[in-house]
Amino acid sequence: MTGNPVQQVTANAAPIIPLTSVQPFARHDIRRPAAKPSRAFQSVAKTLPHQTRRLQRARDDKFRAAAILAHRKGWPLCLSTTIVWDALLTHAKTVVRDGHCLGRGDGDRSLYVRREIARLFRNEDVAWAALWSRDVGFDNGPHDHIFQFCPDFMLRKMVATIERVTGSDAEFVETDTTKKVAARSVCGGWQMNHNIRSSNVNSAIDFAEYVARQHVHHPKPPIIAGKAFGITRAIAAPKPR
Repeated sequence: MTGNPVQQVTANAAPIIPLTSVQPFARHDIRRPAAKPSRAFQSVAKTLPHQTRRLQRARDDKFRAAAILAHRKGWPLCLSTTIVWDALLTHAKTVVRDGHCLGRGDGDRSLYVRREIARLFRNEDVAWAALWSRDVGFDNGPHDHIFQFCPDFMLRKMVATIERVTGSDAEFVETDTTKKVAARSVCGGWQMNHNIRSSNVNSAIDFAEYVARQHVHHPKPPIIAGKAFGITRAIAAPKPR
């Protein structure tokens, strides 16, 4: 979310419980990134070392290709989840579900969340087609983005999994895929958005690029324990032999 423009959540959204110690995710909604890199992105990218720019271009290509492959296989990337860890940790001091991962380190928390989502999809015999990234925001601190395929019948199961692993209940769940916000936690620590244009592959490409470019908004890449970017096996390009 770092540096990405935000817009107000619609007025008919459910009320939220604000936090004071961090800038929670609940009050804002991620705007779909532009189809072309913004001038701000281009100006920051030009200041990065040559090797970093080369790696970023390669990551952009991989994430775009994965989004296109998912669409071709009938697994359109239709749900984005953002998890803001500082908001969840603040919430955990007052009320929390059992079985959460908040006591783990940064890298272990993120890995645990992805493993539990993968387990859910295996149990349902559905391919987990997803892109993900981790960043450290200027306002929100450590946060994760997961952009994935999620069939309609699995949305509530997906929400239940995120509730369990983050320790924070959903304030509401919106199954109407024409509405942008699909679910949001009571503390603002996580939010799910429908990709309301999931039938259009360009929409998935746009957001795939946004996920891939999380670190270009920093003067230098943030310090992150563990892997910062990834593509699930279902839509990853095969490794050369």
